[in-house]
Amino acid sequence: MIHYSCDRCKRALESHRDQRYIVRIEVQAVLEPPTIDAPDDDRDHLVEIEDMLSAMDLDGFEPDRDLFQQRRFDLCQDCYQKYLQNPLGVEPVAHWGTSDN
Repeated sequence: MIHYSCDRCKRALESHRDQRYIVRIEVQAVLEPPTIDAPDDDRDHLVEIEDMLSAMDLDGFEPDRDLFQQRRFDLCQDCYQKYLQNPLGVEPVAHWGTSDN
């Protein structure tokens, strides 16, 4: 038998009693193609690619981790409701106001 627990609060979820929600998150890098001003048939594209690669800092670069990630989380009903209210986990900003007198 498979046992589930909430990935947020760690509470055990019983399949016959507790509602379980699955949250899937997908993050991918946006790679914009370079803009081309005008075609130039005399360019050496291999030299340009070599120059771009040598200019990049590839120390510690992991394409699978740095360009695309998928995550899956099991949530209980309470944590699911909290997730819907604040999916990015942004801390609320305190607004300081002045009195009307």
